[in-house]
Amino acid sequence: MTLAFNQRIQKALEERKQSDLLRSVIPLERGNQAVFQNNGQLFDNFSSNDYLGLAASDELKFCYQQAVSDYGVGGAASPLVTGYSNQHQNLESALTEWLGYESALFFSSGFAANQAAVFALLKKGDLLLQDKLNHASLMEAGMLCDADMKRYRHCNQEHLAQLLCADKL
Repeated sequence: MTLAFNQRIQKALEERKQSDLLRSVIPLERGNQAVFQNNGQLFDNFSSNDYLGLAASDELKFCYQQAVSDYGVGGAASPLVTGYSNQHQNLESALTEWLGYESALFFSSGFAANQAAVFALLKKGDLLLQDKLNHASLMEAGMLCDADMKRYRHCNQEHLAQLLCADKL
């Protein structure tokens, strides 16, 4: 059985290679940058999730180094178990004052925030309608939550209306 599986994988890899679809990971010489270098060649990075361009900020690097020196690295447990730092409290206070809310909730990633929002807001019997091209974290949350999920064609308001009308019947 193992031999057959390995042969199937090798065949699939060879087919991808023949079709010029085989991808590989290339280590970057200096990490996430707006412009990165690989094998002496420069590339503009249009594929990053660093939308604000903060990953290479010298000011943030200095702040991280200072924070690691002062507080160490990593969290010991969930903030509900061990609390959180004064820095988190200060950030929450500044954000809530700026946005005009009484409290804020922080997530480690957009993926975690999307998952939490869908699970917190929807229950069995609810209808979740999603654009076919929504982020994978929203799709996964929709599939895993108790709500009924339907997907409409990308940016297609007519298809969305059809799904809404069909649900009312």
